[in-house]
Amino acid sequence: MILRKLEAENFRQLFGKNSIGFAPPGKRNVTVILGQNGAGKTTLLNAFLWCFYERLDVENKEEVLCHRAVNVAAIGDNIPLSVSVVFTDGQSSYTVTRKGMYQKLDGGAVEEVRAPEFRIDITDSEGSTAKAADPKQLIQQILPDKLSRFFFFRGEEMETLALQSSGKDLARGVSEFLNFTLLDQAIKHLKQVGRDFEAELAKVATGDMKRLEVEISESVEESESLESRLETEQANVSELMKSRDAIERQLSEADEVRPYLERKSELTQRKTDLRLQEDENRKELAKVISRNGFLVGSNSIFGAFSELAAAAVKAGELPAKIKPRFVDDLIDAGLCVCGTKLDEKAKEQLLTWRGKVGLAALEESINLADKAVSVLGSRKRDFDSDFFAARSAWSKTKQEIGQVTGDISAVDSELEGKDFGLDYVQALQNQLRSVNDDRISRSVEKQRTEDALQKVQEKLEQLRDQRKRLAKDQSEAQIIERRFSATENVVKTLSQLKSDWLSIVQEYLNGQLSENWKKVAQLERLVEFTDSFQLSIKERGPDGTWVTSAPSSANLRALALCFVSALIKLAAQIGKDESNADARRQQPFQGGDYPIVMDAPFATMDAHFKKTVPSGLREVVPQMVLIINYDQWEGEVESALQPCVGSAHVLELHTPGGENTDITIEFGGSTLDYVVSESDVETDWSIVKEVSQ
Repeated sequence: MILRKLEAENFRQLFGKNSIGFAPPGKRNVTVILGQNGAGKTTLLNAFLWCFYERLDVENKEEVLCHRAVNVAAIGDNIPLSVSVVFTDGQSSYTVTRKGMYQKLDGGAVEEVRAPEFRIDITDSEGSTAKAADPKQLIQQILPDKLSRFFFFRGEEMETLALQSSGKDLARGVSEFLNFTLLDQAIKHLKQVGRDFEAELAKVATGDMKRLEVEISESVEESESLESRLETEQANVSELMKSRDAIERQLSEADEVRPYLERKSELTQRKTDLRLQEDENRKELAKVISRNGFLVGSNSIFGAFSELAAAAVKAGELPAKIKPRFVDDLIDAGLCVCGTKLDEKAKEQLLTWRGKVGLAALEESINLADKAVSVLGSRKRDFDSDFFAARSAWSKTKQEIGQVTGDISAVDSELEGKDFGLDYVQALQNQLRSVNDDRISRSVEKQRTEDALQKVQEKLEQLRDQRKRLAKDQSEAQIIERRFSATENVVKTLSQLKSDWLSIVQEYLNGQLSENWKKVAQLERLVEFTDSFQLSIKERGPDGTWVTSAPSSANLRALALCFVSALIKLAAQIGKDESNADARRQQPFQGGDYPIVMDAPFATMDAHFKKTVPSGLREVVPQMVLIINYDQWEGEVESALQPCVGSAHVLELHTPGGENTDITIEFGGSTLDYVVSESDVETDWSIVKEVSQ
């Protein structure tokens, strides 16, 4: 999806017909749209969303029609409303249009006089145009609604992406990129097939198996109910965490409160790192046990065997292979080793002693076994040492997690209860306390539901194992049971496949994130996209090691922008996969080149980031659209991007007021109207004006 043009008529803040042409990919791939606060920068973002999905990310979602257009219309006049977006995707161009028609009534009210129309016209490389049969499905294939937030966003939304509470959202986003919709549908369908097989089993079952089927059916219903409840509770907790983060961001604006939030951020990142370390500790302990764990409790066995082996060898005094030859030599010589002549009685005793030699092979086996036991004993000693070290490391990590958790709780208590002497901070503290109380309560309910679900699933597994054994005595039931088991195995395989693919793509995005950070941020930091689908950033400590820190708003935005550009690279890779192009066209998300459209992304960045991020970002994405206030544009951002600007526009704001409130700006070598005050207008309205480059 490479944007070509946006046309909007009487859409919210935009009065009349307005048009924006976008810079194409290449050396000048940046489109800049300057606008004062209130001029309609967010309106432009919403124009895309409304056109594609009939969705608005604003509070007053019903206000789509421009107030200015209503005010200047006469009673009975029709007022058109439309947004059209033209973009290319592959070899075709798409014109997406959503429009309606309203009529002004007495009293200034309006009514819809024509049903809204949504259509997509597709123009191929030869110039032939056709109307899409199912425009809603088509736009979801090109850019699913759930993925739009990664391409069209406001700066503060980017900051949210980099917070720990957004992990689940990022995981869902990655799943959308990988076209898991069809896989999820297959899993869901197969689970239903499994339930159908169990229903058939209930019909043919007899005796104890009949009783089991009733229990299984009840457990399945309970499990599904708990899964549904858990999904709701997880969503509730996630939303509360986002609310908490939003309140804390507001609190961070107060100088008195900021140090506490920075400390909490450091501790939270430290806890995340310790959780990862705990996973590594657990894996290391499991490795030690799997390698030599069978030797636990073997000391007494090895000791007893060594004693028996030593006694057996001692009983012969000489090795079994040497003793016969030694006796024969003494008898032939007729002399003892001490030189005494051997009489018949002595020879008889030697022959008797010679007969106790036993089997040489047996003695060799004893010797070999003894050596093996010695080796195992050495491995046991190594195991004891390794096990102690791994267990101690894990224990230490858990203790640190407990300590950090306590420290976070202490900071939370101060954030909620400390008197900072500021009324607005007090109000935010009250909100934070309420949200945290709710979050704790919901988290407890979520954990209880998880525990209950685990118990039910364990019970269900046991019941199904019993049924499998009983089904062997009933031929018809055995056939159905085999089909059910096969279905369950396929579900497990597909679920594991999904998990494996997520892990592979997580690793890819982690690598791409690091690469993009070097190009975009140009700041020494360790940035990661962890296997828990969270964004992480660390800096060098005094000893040169990477340590957790409290990332600034600027760092969070830069990190999020680097991640989004990594997703854009992933989308491009998906779109280039021609191994099965026909099948890909039927996927919910087809991939390809995508733009990044941003409203005020650099607002909280320092001078360094304002120089590096804009210019670095435009190099790693095919097309960049920047909607920004002139104050944020002027200076470092302008210096970094001006040579790359291929298209420029100004949102000219018309507002009620006197002559002294007019504002002009210098842009592209021209003096431009930026804010125009008018005495005869009742509401703000804007028009888009192109700036020559």
